[in-house]
Amino acid sequence: MTDGAKGGSEAPHLDLSFTWRYSHALGELSPFFTGLQAEKAMATSCRVCRNAWFPPRLACPVHGLTTAWIELAGGGTIRAATRSTLSLPLTGRTEDVWLVLVAMDGANNLVTGRMAAGSQVDRGMRVRLAVDTGRTVHPIQALIFRPASTG
Repeated sequence: MTDGAKGGSEAPHLDLSFTWRYSHALGELSPFFTGLQAEKAMATSCRVCRNAWFPPRLACPVHGLTTAWIELAGGGTIRAATRSTLSLPLTGRTEDVWLVLVAMDGANNLVTGRMAAGSQVDRGMRVRLAVDTGRTVHPIQALIFRPASTG
């Protein structure tokens, strides 16, 4: 215990450090997160309207029905981009990155992700889902995009 009093005006306080380990289940989104780690774009699709979502939705917002898992090809198009400094939570990583909004081929929504380090970025550019091989603590942190090969 330390006496934080300066002239007796503050109460003593304790300097405490905590360490804990938490096992976090990925639940019904497990196929999405497992797919990300294997560079697979696992999306969901409504059996009625055939709309598809990446990132996935567990129920169709139009029909309210449980969606089915599908695998997209993994390509997409950058719709918007911004440069930023990003700290990945609990990793100790802070880096300058391009954050991109991508329309994945076969999906009706957009996904936000980071571009691989050193990538040039242009709106309308073709990209592919990839895996960040740096330190991550949750599978969503591994989601990055790389420029699609032109050859």
